[in-house]
Amino acid sequence: AVKGVNLTLYRQEILGIFGENGAGKTTLMKALLQLIPMTGKIVFKGCDITSLSPRELCHQRKDMQMIFQNPASSLNPKFTVMEVIEDGLKLHEPKLSAIERKDRVKNVLVDVQLDESLLSHYPEMLSGGEAQRVTLARSLILKSVLIIFDEPTASLDATAFKSFLDIVQTANKKDGTACIIISHNKDVLNALCHRVIEMKDGHLYSLIPRC
Repeated sequence: AVKGVNLTLYRQEILGIFGENGAGKTTLMKALLQLIPMTGKIVFKGCDITSLSPRELCHQRKDMQMIFQNPASSLNPKFTVMEVIEDGLKLHEPKLSAIERKDRVKNVLVDVQLDESLLSHYPEMLSGGEAQRVTLARSLILKSVLIIFDEPTASLDATAFKSFLDIVQTANKKDGTACIIISHNKDVLNALCHRVIEMKDGHLYSLIPRC
């Protein structure tokens, strides 16, 4: 599905990957995060993560997050919003107390413009825009170095879309988070990204200057 890809992402960069359905965008991102088998070399923060053991790779997961196209499907339906967002902290920062985790969750809710009253809600009670922000909060709370977005605005209306753009750009400037955003919508990518690369038939096809 994806062949001969050579790609560099710079620190604090927002990179867009544009392409039609079936171009290989999502496959490429899953390969970069080692979610599917692949051949080649992936260097992340100076380390070839393709050579890591599963345990070693788990430690890298804190800094590598992906937000999938359908946010609701990536949320555990048995978890409240509080449990969803703090779950990564329990794994990667186990020394934090319950009070410290809750404070971190409350702070990240402010960053993604969600009300604290949603903490007791379950995913089925959320709107599409709220679910998208919860998945973003789950990544931001870990202060990840890299967040990958797969068609992040597909389920958002115009108001939620504008809010989402503001949140991503603020996180990029505030925390220095690098982002890869994959989409078939050029307008979304031009509004958000420093660079946009086109993908076609499994190849990175050309560099599209930002408008």
